[in-house]
Amino acid sequence: MKLTPAELDALAAACTEHLHPGRLETAARQYQIAVDIDAFIKAHSAGRSSGELSVARAILDALNELEIACDLAERLYFEMDTVEAFQAVVGPLTRSAKSSEQAHQAFLRRRDHSLTVPRLKQLNEEIGPRVCCIVGDFLLNGERKTSLGTGFLVGPDIILTAMHVVDLLVLRHKEAEVPRAFKAVFDFESGDPIAGLEKLSNARFLRIVDFHATDWLRAKSDKLAWDGTVKTPDQTQIGELKSHLDFALIRLAEPVGNQPVRPGAARPRGWIETLLPPATSYADGARVIIPQHPFGFARRVDFGAISKCCESGTRMVSRIETEEGTSGAPCFAWDLTLIGVHNAAFKPNKVLEGNQAIRFDAIWPAISAVVPQAPPPPLRKRTWRLGRRNGGIAPILGRTKLQDWLNAALTKATAATGRSRSDRVYAADAPSLGAGKTFTVDVVRSILASEPDDIVIVLGGERELLPDRLEDFVVALAAGFGLTIKHDEIPEQPSAALPRGDGDKIDRWASQRMPSWFAERLAAHRVTAVNKSQHARAAKAGNDALGVATDAVVLELANAVSDVIEPKDRWRNTWIMIDDLNVRPMSAQVRGFVAGLVGADVDESAIIDVRASLYWLFLGATPDFLVPDDFTKEALSADDISVDDVAVSIGAAFDEAEITDVEPPSQIEAAALRNAIPVLLDRLRQSGINDETFLTLGQQLVARHIESAYQRHGRTL
Repeated sequence: MKLTPAELDALAAACTEHLHPGRLETAARQYQIAVDIDAFIKAHSAGRSSGELSVARAILDALNELEIACDLAERLYFEMDTVEAFQAVVGPLTRSAKSSEQAHQAFLRRRDHSLTVPRLKQLNEEIGPRVCCIVGDFLLNGERKTSLGTGFLVGPDIILTAMHVVDLLVLRHKEAEVPRAFKAVFDFESGDPIAGLEKLSNARFLRIVDFHATDWLRAKSDKLAWDGTVKTPDQTQIGELKSHLDFALIRLAEPVGNQPVRPGAARPRGWIETLLPPATSYADGARVIIPQHPFGFARRVDFGAISKCCESGTRMVSRIETEEGTSGAPCFAWDLTLIGVHNAAFKPNKVLEGNQAIRFDAIWPAISAVVPQAPPPPLRKRTWRLGRRNGGIAPILGRTKLQDWLNAALTKATAATGRSRSDRVYAADAPSLGAGKTFTVDVVRSILASEPDDIVIVLGGERELLPDRLEDFVVALAAGFGLTIKHDEIPEQPSAALPRGDGDKIDRWASQRMPSWFAERLAAHRVTAVNKSQHARAAKAGNDALGVATDAVVLELANAVSDVIEPKDRWRNTWIMIDDLNVRPMSAQVRGFVAGLVGADVDESAIIDVRASLYWLFLGATPDFLVPDDFTKEALSADDISVDDVAVSIGAAFDEAEITDVEPPSQIEAAALRNAIPVLLDRLRQSGINDETFLTLGQQLVARHIESAYQRHGRTL
């Protein structure tokens, strides 16, 4: 589905006005719209009167060619839930609004519930990637059959779903054919519904995982032919309900739960914890949330409430607001506790009364011994590669200090205490060309791409020179936050013609007054007031126009005697990279200003304003205002690829894909790979090829080694 040129114009204008500048750039990198994103942005901004609008339009054009601009619009719509003006423009441009009536109603429900469900964002960002569409395509008695369902990860390589999604072949004693006939499709967030396996062969941005070839069915309980048709079961039927729980615990061919959602991300996909839910989860009227793939459609979320629980203690029935759900979908309580697995429509006397799910407290005893009870993966871990647009990989050789600093900083970012200055400040000395400063920027951007609430700002480097005048630097830095500052708004610099003894006034202006003024402007810009009652009234008006009922909680907000107004931060943390400091150092005034924003002259515990959310990366050289204990230091060199760097990168790649029958390279093998780099580099230079560096050539050799191993073991890069 593509947007029209006029719709793209409207979307680009809304994004330019309301988003922080790096948000669309993050999307461009995520979807790899160009081989060199920096060159792409520079080409579409140079010489334009409105460079930011021009870049936004170019990025959206590229995404539209991939038919995902409308999907990005939908994601941004919910990210910008505090900006009614943005939503008013972007809402009609979303895929849901432009497709079926059912999809549009589901979109409206999600919009309404975003006002009242505090953990809805967690559901979409963390739990959503753990839910998959199960697709089966096979011949049965000469007839082509398709089976569709929903499943969800409960371990690194284990999904839980409804047994009847896969039982057509099992019932005919063709269990061995199931791995060839079925696949689990993750990250299906947009696009046309899946009708079979044929359309999956060239699907972009989807993670398609095979079932394990031999050990695919770890545990099961068969379906019941009359399930969902009896309102009040007798004792015999209750016994049958207890012995037929309609679930399948399926092992996948790869540990997708241990792997990142997107290549280069530090956050593993993870899985849903299988804890025994409390009995209170099944009370009448308790709210239910169901992420699902109805009839092969892209993942969406439905909401409802429990209307009854079966006398058998094994089934629960929910009133869902849109349509019948998909078998195998997880059912969550309002606090995101797993409480059920959807398996059928509830139609006693052939009248639809709701959706039925198998209670998870009934399933849990049957699978607790099989599902891995290991703790979930760490929130973040080192990544061993970056993704490339052409499908290739760029292994990360070294950069352990950088990654450890980033992951620790992300973990401590929400902590109120226990943070030191070195958790906020990183410096990489790189005096020689080809040391990998640009690659360091790529690593940071790749890891932070999965942090949509954070801003990444790069000043200096190849895209634009680092300003020397402090006023120009302030304007450029503010623009990275989406904050427009005009030169005549900046506190005036003291005159250079100063009386004797007043020579430090300019220094105090740069290092004290300017940082304090900028921090105040930034703090005011960061916090916005969200009128939830006003948003609720707008939602109700839209629902009324479409003849759609409005949730009672939303109505309560809309009709509140006094408007419900809550403060909300526009962003969480900001990562500011100042690049090429070994080539173009900061001027004295810029250096003093940055030192003031860092808080170099005060204890870290005294940084309690917006400056505490600023994380600094100085690339190329360490500023002289930093003392050793105040920053995390790493030295980069054009020839600084160690044998350990090679061994660690390959070992991490094997570990992530669970390639266990081949040992990672020994120190001798890693040394052989590493020592081949200067030999090949010398041959290239003798042939007149000078565009390769020690780092880039080393990445190519390691990439080929990893790609070969993945291919031999049937792993997906």
